[in-house]
Amino acid sequence: MNENYYEFTISIDSEVADILLSKLEDLGALSIFTVDSHEIETEIIPMLEQDKTNVFDDFGLFSVEMDLEKALIKSYFLEVEDNNLAVNLSMGVGEIFLNENDEIFTADNIPQDRLSPELMVERIKVEIDFISEFFAELDYDISYRLVESEQIEEGNRYEAELFQLTDRILVNPGVSESDAHLIDGQILINIVPSSAYGSGRDETTSLAAKTLDDLLLELHKCQGVQELKVLDLGTGSGILAIIAAKLGVQNIKAIDIDQDAVEIAKDTAKVNQVSSNIEFTNEELYEQGKFDLILANLSSELIINLAKDFPKHLNNDSYLILAGINQNDLEKVLAEFKKVDDVKFKILKTSELNQWVTLLLSYIG
Repeated sequence: MNENYYEFTISIDSEVADILLSKLEDLGALSIFTVDSHEIETEIIPMLEQDKTNVFDDFGLFSVEMDLEKALIKSYFLEVEDNNLAVNLSMGVGEIFLNENDEIFTADNIPQDRLSPELMVERIKVEIDFISEFFAELDYDISYRLVESEQIEEGNRYEAELFQLTDRILVNPGVSESDAHLIDGQILINIVPSSAYGSGRDETTSLAAKTLDDLLLELHKCQGVQELKVLDLGTGSGILAIIAAKLGVQNIKAIDIDQDAVEIAKDTAKVNQVSSNIEFTNEELYEQGKFDLILANLSSELIINLAKDFPKHLNNDSYLILAGINQNDLEKVLAEFKKVDDVKFKILKTSELNQWVTLLLSYIG
């Protein structure tokens, strides 16, 4: 007999999708599936054209119309088997709740498997409101429905499939043994399952990875990369730091203010056998020294706020990769760096995908 789950579908700005994914894990989501417009165009539509069973249509992927600036998140929570035990929304988040057995709960101590879907929506809204404190006002939509376990399995099957991130890099999101046949020069990155911090399918990580791959390839030709000192700022799953290590960099520091992200990144580095090349810490930029390359896959707002600080942490003749820039904010970002120092910072490369932009800058201190 199949178990039933509540599927919560959230359409939200792509730049905060990874943060919300971690919050959903904290709320007890049993499975999380996420997709953005880039994946629909480059992976899912071609897959549907080959697979006439329309697996993803059955999964409900197109039940929400995709906006180019949105990510679509589907998270799953087990249906409460006994409706009398479900805690229903009676007053509001932060107040007291009663179920039909007169058990008393507050929003903070309700067991996650006892939340009614209405209350779960309110809990998700609280998490989004918290995220909004660090970003501009977020536009989002939340809906839910009851589904069977097979629909979740189809989404997980897609999430676990091997995919090509760059010409040289393949990603295996499932960590299990892969059937990948690597040709000369290709590397395989394994991502820890259930990580809510990104596997590289999103546009911003994809652009950052390609820019990093191209830069290291060029540097390898002229000076080598082993001695480069690299900082991955806001490491998330650690994928960019791990790519750098796999491509030969031996001195990498990866930082994130989210301790959960740091622990997941450590596990991912261990799986990829590059732990000795990367130091993961729960720190901020101002606590760091100087580097030859800084990777900053953040948000437009954070990049603008940190622009004045980057020169303090860059060596002479160094590089800065900025990813997560919304096209609408590009002029603001460029203006900020021009204000900081339009002589020492030079744009070497601009890459775009849908509404996202990644910049490669050189810095002459």
